[in-house]
Amino acid sequence: MFKSIVVGVDSSEHSRHAQTLAFYLARRLHASVLGLHVVDMLSLEEPLVNDIAAPADVESYIETPRLRETLTARGRKLLEDFAAAAAVEQVSAQTALDFGLVANQICERSRSADLVVLGHRGSHHADMLSSGIVANVARKALGTVLICPVAARELRNLVLAYDGSERACKAMHVAAELASNLGAALTVLSVGRDARAVELRLEQARAYFAPYGLNVEFKHLSGNAAQEIVAFIGRTAADALFIGAYGHNRIVEMMLGSTTEQVLRNAPCPLFLSR
Repeated sequence: MFKSIVVGVDSSEHSRHAQTLAFYLARRLHASVLGLHVVDMLSLEEPLVNDIAAPADVESYIETPRLRETLTARGRKLLEDFAAAAAVEQVSAQTALDFGLVANQICERSRSADLVVLGHRGSHHADMLSSGIVANVARKALGTVLICPVAARELRNLVLAYDGSERACKAMHVAAELASNLGAALTVLSVGRDARAVELRLEQARAYFAPYGLNVEFKHLSGNAAQEIVAFIGRTAADALFIGAYGHNRIVEMMLGSTTEQVLRNAPCPLFLSR
């Protein structure tokens, strides 16, 4: 299970949600946490200086070195606050300040972690995360990525979206292990109009979960996959969703859209994305 967790740290509310959920998982799973802040090198490009400086309540620096110093100091303060919060929560934590392209640095850190936890987006330009960066990390990071769009709750009611794909199978493995470790209930959803195909997928899932002895329900929904998944989460007040990350190739996604992307944009709960 997750023993090494990387958390993206910035000043946004979503980042605080991610921090809270990461600390909760670290306590329950006896894991260590790395708080990571990335000073985005794109932020140091001159056309963005005024956009970044204004929300940060600093004067508009024309010289990139001075702006770099300001953003570096800001990042260090955020990491100090993160470390202090981890100490209060009695969570084993370290911090790291990186420079570079945000998604690339997070993905590089994912190589030595079991889980990457991110807020859904930052609150303004001065924060390091945007929805595009989050999606990029979800596509490229090793292991599992947990996205937090809302305040976290104790994870007691979990949902797995299962379509039989390789990435959905990986999401199923993560869901089974976490539900087992947390003693949580789990619902497995499979969406499709072909009842026989859906039932075959659910039979695969039943066979996989049987040895775990978990409290698992299996449901067949018909309709648009993303819409049905999001609606089910809303009706049941699920605490988290497990889903495969971006199952189509990029060309198909550009034409048809990705179920993962649509769910990520609209789901009212944290999402575990596996690839």
